[in-house]
Amino acid sequence: MSAPGTQQRTVDLAAVDLTDLSLWADGPPYDIFAQMRREAPVHWNSSADGRGFWSVTRQAEIAQVSTDPGTYSSARGGVLLRSDSVAPLDFMSTMPIFKDPPEHDVYRKIVSQAFLPRTMGNLDEAINSAVSQSLDAVLARGDTGECDLVRDVAIPVPLLVLGRMLGCADSDMEKLLIWTDELKEAVTHGGDASATFHQMAAHFMGLVNNQLIHGVESLAKAIGQAELDGRRLTEEEIAVYFGMLLYLGNEPTRGAIAGGLLALIQHPEQAELLRRRPVLLKPSKAGLPPAALAEILRWTAPVGHFARTATRSVVLGGQQIKENDRLIMWYPSANRDSDAMAEPDVFDVQRDVLTIRQVSYGAGDSPHRCQGSFLGNKIVAATLSATLTRLGDLELAGPVTWSGSTFANSLTSLPVRFRPATDPRPEVPEPRDYAPVDPAPTPARSRPAADAAPSHDAAPMSSGSAPGSHTKPGFFARLFGKK
Repeated sequence: MSAPGTQQRTVDLAAVDLTDLSLWADGPPYDIFAQMRREAPVHWNSSADGRGFWSVTRQAEIAQVSTDPGTYSSARGGVLLRSDSVAPLDFMSTMPIFKDPPEHDVYRKIVSQAFLPRTMGNLDEAINSAVSQSLDAVLARGDTGECDLVRDVAIPVPLLVLGRMLGCADSDMEKLLIWTDELKEAVTHGGDASATFHQMAAHFMGLVNNQLIHGVESLAKAIGQAELDGRRLTEEEIAVYFGMLLYLGNEPTRGAIAGGLLALIQHPEQAELLRRRPVLLKPSKAGLPPAALAEILRWTAPVGHFARTATRSVVLGGQQIKENDRLIMWYPSANRDSDAMAEPDVFDVQRDVLTIRQVSYGAGDSPHRCQGSFLGNKIVAATLSATLTRLGDLELAGPVTWSGSTFANSLTSLPVRFRPATDPRPEVPEPRDYAPVDPAPTPARSRPAADAAPSHDAAPMSSGSAPGSHTKPGFFARLFGKK
């Protein structure tokens, strides 16, 4: 099935403002991105705030920007579309993704042990528990045969896993969800969430010695007791660390789960294939996604963009970039780049893993390599497999709604009907056996494709509160049947 919008409209690119959230109301504007890749892969975007920026839409140029922090800085103007999104830049600059090497590398070490693949192996039980808890709650509500896969599955699973890693009790999850959505609102609309960050820091500092998952030191302890050059982190550093870890660890995974389920509902033969062969979704021990999962990440593109600021004049994609110009890398566009891979507008979980070129968490050998990508991969794979198996055949039961955010390609509602899997099962072709392997080096070409492995400090975000964001008090209590 082709990506929505890829063949619909041709527009005057000079008049397009990608900060206009109405363009994102039904997900990323794939048709506009396709036109930009053809006509102006590095394109000056005038914006309503008068600042303007360069839109970078092709994988080759995004890889160039991502892998050259000396020329394209994360620190100078931040990594979000609006440099003052969420909180003032000097406040946010304590987060590793807002830093450049070598300082960036020092801050990454704070939670590096918690996100090693060997550490993540201890989380299988915790992930499966969160998935089972969420699906049990759906099935325990009675034989209604309907649920909302965002509210009932995509939201609670990653929040439970990350919350427990932070040392939070399940009774805290309601609070974590509210904070996550407050940050989402600020990211999308440019609000100041400094007060939210400080509330989170105060709460998490009380959890420093909590450890709810055996064999995984709590992230609260790793952050609260971390030292840099012989000193502890300041209150502001701790506040931003906790806030962005919670938000960036949650929102992208939520988007990949919900988007992946929608894609599989729209492609029932591929859903059936994964239902029969769940091993096709299992990440490798090294943390790399297998073909089916890599394709789902490519298709859902849970991160909408990341920004950089030029530190010097440079030519990119034939355009003269000036010092201090802002550049926005549009990841959903790069994931549909026909220069990088064949038939990018076709969803196919049986692609050869070595041919899948996706930049869902970054591009190339970026220093901002996503520390939590392996955890996210494990959560998405476990959730998709269990949902396909336990809820059986899925079909849409109403309109889906989107976050309408430039940063998060995220569904806010996915209503479905489910019923026991059809018996006898429809015939589907048996897939060839393969194991996840490191991607082969990209062949030399005029515009080299980006590396297939996820590589960014962060993952996707979402929009402001929209129908389906479910932040009302008691959400988790209702979800899990608590009074």
